[in-house]
Amino acid sequence: CDIRIAAEHATFGHQEIKWGLMPGDGGCSRLQRIVGLGRAMEIIL
Repeated sequence: CDIRIAAEHATFGHQEIKWGLMPGDGGCSRLQRIVGLGRAMEIIL
């Protein structure tokens, strides 16, 4: 189980949009392959 704690002013969203990619276009899968599962979870969550 992964639990993340965030500040009240934290924002969440699709990082693909910031990178100029289509959301759901495999960005999360590619990220995991490139940086590994643990680091990808840190970035996404």
